[in-house]
Amino acid sequence: MKKPRYLITSTFILFLGIVTTSFASDQNRCQPVDLRSDPRLPPIRTQGDVQWCYVVAAADLLSFYVGRNLSYLDLALSVNSAKKQIDFGPGRTEDVLAYAQSHLLCDERDLPANSSGLSIFKLREQLIEIEKDQKSLNKNCQIDEQLATVRSIFASTHLNDLLKAQGRSHSGSQFVDILDRASCHHKPLGQHFYIESPHHAPHASEIIAAIDAQLSDKAPIAISYDISMIRDASHGGHESTLIGRRFNTETQTCEYLLRNSGGTACQNADGSTYYRPGLNCEQGNVWIPQQMIARQAMGYVYVRTSATIASRGRGRRAR
Repeated sequence: MKKPRYLITSTFILFLGIVTTSFASDQNRCQPVDLRSDPRLPPIRTQGDVQWCYVVAAADLLSFYVGRNLSYLDLALSVNSAKKQIDFGPGRTEDVLAYAQSHLLCDERDLPANSSGLSIFKLREQLIEIEKDQKSLNKNCQIDEQLATVRSIFASTHLNDLLKAQGRSHSGSQFVDILDRASCHHKPLGQHFYIESPHHAPHASEIIAAIDAQLSDKAPIAISYDISMIRDASHGGHESTLIGRRFNTETQTCEYLLRNSGGTACQNADGSTYYRPGLNCEQGNVWIPQQMIARQAMGYVYVRTSATIASRGRGRRAR
């Protein structure tokens, strides 16, 4: 039996209405947010050849909330100060945030991050030799270059201070900690904050809900994920901060702006793309589809001040 033409037309209109409503609903839930212009957000950082992405994420969250560009390198060295050796491996953003709650921190201008300067951890034995005969400093160009690298990090520390630090230290970690304290003007953060993170493996819907809530409050949030989400032929845990959201009308999907810790480059030296093909990179910030983050994100963490926590009435004080 042939269906009446008006019935077919009505069905099509109903279907079109459902699609249009769904599209509008998705777009309404994905209101644009972009924190790149917020003065509280520090310039994008470069973690160098160490696995300190989690410290970068913590430094970004803290800098945003206290309105100071905190030194990521000082935070990393301070967290490591109690250890016999510097740990260049991975860690947890939550642990760094908890440490920062009860310790003094310094600003980026006092101790700027410089990935080439991380070779300082190899200089302790050479400084022992330098201490024996300081006259050799003017005769050995290689040592002069190494000391220049040290000064590029600990700019306000003089040679005698470096040698004194070497004499007072019993480990490479302690040696670097003394130099850090001599160079930095450590100050309190000025306000308490709360750490929000799940105590269990969160479901994808919980992660997306936390991301959307933070971005709707115009605040950043850090997520943990496998780096293969953003880079081909790479695997391993990674942490980055999300600082934006937009609705992509071409793909009709919600996207989040991920702030990576690889600097502002979007391409490798040979001109090939640094990130996975299809991802839109803007000076080291990468737009990631919501579905991709829902599949790959493993956890999240963000901080709240006592003032912002009152608006939602939940949170836990960092221990």
